[in-house]
Order: sequence, then structure tokens, then C-alpha cells
Amino acid sequence: MMDFVFDLTIYVLTAAFISGFLITVLTSSGRGIKILLIVLSVLFTLIVIPGFIVTRGLLIFLILQLISMLIIIFMFIIIGAVTGAGIYSLIHKKKSKNLDKNLIHEYLSLGEFSEKEGITEQRALSRIKSGYYHGGIYAGNWYVHNSELIVDVS
Repeated sequence: MMDFVFDLTIYVLTAAFISGFLITVLTSSGRGIKILLIVLSVLFTLIVIPGFIVTRGLLIFLILQLISMLIIIFMFIIIGAVTGAGIYSLIHKKKSKNLDKNLIHEYLSLGEFSEKEGITEQRALSRIKSGYYHGGIYAGNWYVHNSELIVDVS
């Protein structure tokens, strides 16, 4: 019987770790983990309340063990999620923003681009850093690719 309990515990904790890991790697968001933890809490509550009613409150020791097991499962899900987030960030690591000397003729300086677009330099810089605009740094100055300019055809 103890072997069965031990094996079941290992399977449950492994499934918790893998589910946290996969949810984070696939969605790159903590929202899926939050939903999973809420669903587990609701299911646990729905199972415990009828147990209290049927046994007239004699389940208190079993409930304490179940609560500790649920907390351990939550910890394994979160550990899996943290591991998945680390791997996701390594896979999707942003490229260097340094520009090549041979291609600098295809770029406009940040000031020139901002003036032509009618936006502030700070806004253009934040868009470059976020990846919205294609650009980077060359010789200590920020540049934006010519293709980012909006061409007015009127």
C-alpha cells in the first residue's frame, strides 16, 4: 500500500511540475498558471465540503494532510512555471541592438526620424527598444530603419 501511495505522489508532483512548465513555455504568461491554481482550489473545496457533511466533521486530520499536499502541488506547479519562464526567455532572447557599419546608410538618426514622423525622440526610442521599430545603436547614437517611415502619398 505504501508503494502505491509513494508512486502516486511522485506521479502527481511530476504532473504538477510538467503542467506548470508547459503552460508557461507555451503561453509565455502567468495567466494560465493562475487559472490552473484557481481550478485546483475550487476542485479541492468541492471535494472537501461534502466530506465534512458526510462524516460530520471527523475528516479534520485528513483535511490537514490534503491541504499540505495541495500546497506542495502548488509549489511544484510554480517551480515548473519558473523553470518554463526561464527557458522561454532564453529561447526568445532579443537580438543585439548594435548596427553594422556597412548597413548604416539604410538608417535614419533618431532625431531625423522623429522629426519626419512627428513624434518625440523618447517615444521613437521606446518603440525601438520594444521591437516595434527596427533600429539600433551605432557609434553611441540611435538609428531607425528607413522602412519605418510612413510615406504620405497625398
